[in-house]
Amino acid sequence: MTIRKYRESALKVTLPFFTTIDGEIHHQKRYDNYPDLLIIGWLGEPNARAESIFRNLAWRNSINFYAKAHACGILYGTQSERVMNGQLNRLFEKVVRHESDTEATLPTIASSSVPATPIQRALLLVGSPRLEKGSSSSLGAYLFEQLQQQGVETETIYLYKAINTAARMDALRDAINRADLVVLAFPLYVDTLPGAVILVFETLVAHCRQKSKRTRFSAGWGPLHISESDAGVNCCRAIYYLCLQAAFFQNNGKRVSDHE
Repeated sequence: MTIRKYRESALKVTLPFFTTIDGEIHHQKRYDNYPDLLIIGWLGEPNARAESIFRNLAWRNSINFYAKAHACGILYGTQSERVMNGQLNRLFEKVVRHESDTEATLPTIASSSVPATPIQRALLLVGSPRLEKGSSSSLGAYLFEQLQQQGVETETIYLYKAINTAARMDALRDAINRADLVVLAFPLYVDTLPGAVILVFETLVAHCRQKSKRTRFSAGWGPLHISESDAGVNCCRAIYYLCLQAAFFQNNGKRVSDHE
């Protein structure tokens, strides 16, 4: 979460100009030289789906960092200290040799087999730090206006407000309990979810697993300031994984860019 906040705050020091890298639009280089990149993750035990998302995100960030060499490793709580040290040494040696990982593949998304049911109550979660002033809020509000015209009862919660107090987090959990549909709208900055969205989902996983009613979930990320359809692929897989952890069933997410 701390690293994620740093990445979001560091966006303001990047140049507001873009270039094309392998057919994708990225910020232009600001400096002549960039350091190599070594990213190390931690899991309590092996989890192939979570690992592939993490490795892909690490690879995506190596592009944004213009790293000449990049490597990613994942340590497990089930490993001995000797095994961890050996793995770390191999990763350091790989970077010293200026060797890089290959592109990490992402897990596929399976279609939900849960039959559709009528939606009576919908909850909009806005994951933008700009709150009501952000484009995420505007896009979500427009969608929910259409739902209201169809007789659906709606509610909106701003996640950057919800994480501030325990009472607001309790209110968020209660709102999810009441909802038949949860819609998440947020900005996509550096290939994945904003820090507040990740924090909220992590706290909701245990709570939602205890629910008797399964909630339908949909996500839309925007605004994007670039038009590549692949820019949100890692983000989409991360949402899918979090939905599985929280026992939601998911409708496919929809990217909405500033160009649409």
